[in-house]
Amino acid sequence: MKNLHKRAIWHDYSAPGVYMITMVAEQRGTPFGELAESENGRIIVKLTSLGQEVERQLHELPKHAEGLTILRLIVMPDHVHVVLQVTQPLQHHLGTLVRGFKYGTTVKYLRDLDAHYGGTHRISGSRPSATQRAAASTQTKADKPPSTQPPTSPFPSIPPSVPSSPSPQPAAGSVGGGSSASSPASIPASIPSPLSPSSSPSIHFVPPLWSEGYHDRILYGRQQLSRMLHYVSDNPRRGWIKHQHRDLFYNKHLLQIPLTIDQARWLLREARSIGAMQELKDVLRVEQLPPGNSSWQPLSWWIPGERAVQGAQLRATLCMKAMGNQFLIDEALLLPVRISRSILPAALQEQKTSLLQHCENEGAVIITPGISPGEKDVLSATLDAGFSAIRLLATAMSDVWAPSEPFLAPISQGRLLFLSPWPNRPQSEHPHKGIFELLNLLCRLLASR
Repeated sequence: MKNLHKRAIWHDYSAPGVYMITMVAEQRGTPFGELAESENGRIIVKLTSLGQEVERQLHELPKHAEGLTILRLIVMPDHVHVVLQVTQPLQHHLGTLVRGFKYGTTVKYLRDLDAHYGGTHRISGSRPSATQRAAASTQTKADKPPSTQPPTSPFPSIPPSVPSSPSPQPAAGSVGGGSSASSPASIPASIPSPLSPSSSPSIHFVPPLWSEGYHDRILYGRQQLSRMLHYVSDNPRRGWIKHQHRDLFYNKHLLQIPLTIDQARWLLREARSIGAMQELKDVLRVEQLPPGNSSWQPLSWWIPGERAVQGAQLRATLCMKAMGNQFLIDEALLLPVRISRSILPAALQEQKTSLLQHCENEGAVIITPGISPGEKDVLSATLDAGFSAIRLLATAMSDVWAPSEPFLAPISQGRLLFLSPWPNRPQSEHPHKGIFELLNLLCRLLASR
């Protein structure tokens, strides 16, 4: 662990450092297993044979890269997490190891499909063919782990037809984790049957096992490493909670909140005054229905000189991505919370007490971006007291985004809603003052609807 504090260079993923790697199954299927509750009450992952092979190949990664140590790994039904430490410069980029790992597990995936359905299966696009799989493994069609010894090179020679993984992308958050158990079946129900035959009736094309690329995070300091190790170990429990409350943890692709035209005009003026017009474009949608026309047309009020057609009907909506209890947005009393960073402790305590009284006596729901320490304090106090809250995020809600530990219980109980006004905003883009100001405007607007 002596190299833990050495900062790895962001673009050099073969340098010493500690890394968190996440790889996700294609379309978030569950080919690796299923969550289950054990006899002692622990949540575990019952791995399929494919999941067992994925776990085995993850454990063998250090054999292909001198100086690589796995600190913790987990195989969940639909993705894997690996926390690894690089103690000396690697001969191969981490992306090369990931690509080889994906190829090796895809071989197992296709071989299982061959055994289960008959014929020859290939990845739609360009992935290992039957000949390449035969060269990579002498395993029969019986469902058991391969007996071949790992080669001395990073992985078996990867055919040119296997596409390289894209450059790693930092992840704002990930979902899942897990521990192994025996395999209940060779082919999980979520692995698709052949999509369509080719010109040869014995060859079938199927979706890839893995989504393209991978997500990574570089860990700095022992405290961050400790949190991440706990996060990985705790993923089965987190996944179980979300599995039991699918309706609350569903990432809605687009939540459309209707506004009046006067509200849209007010938001437009306020955004212009704080210089956040560019950010507003992704949130506010205004449309017009000209007389005699049957389809709504977008109206870009931020373009100078653009006006609605005379006599046209107008409508406006806020477009956001959501996770949690979406009914909270329609509660009768929403209390916007904006607290200055310079607030005195006594004033903060007074405001917190007042807000909690409103929640208790009137069933109010607080709505806040939770930016300043005071706002975070009020948000935590509200949830800890058993009340409800809505939080607006300054970052995008990616497909693998998940709420952190303090918010798991409230969201599973229907007491929390996350809203992301910028679903397509890059995770790496740092929020600026205009973003924060607009978030507070949106809180005020939603509370006044």
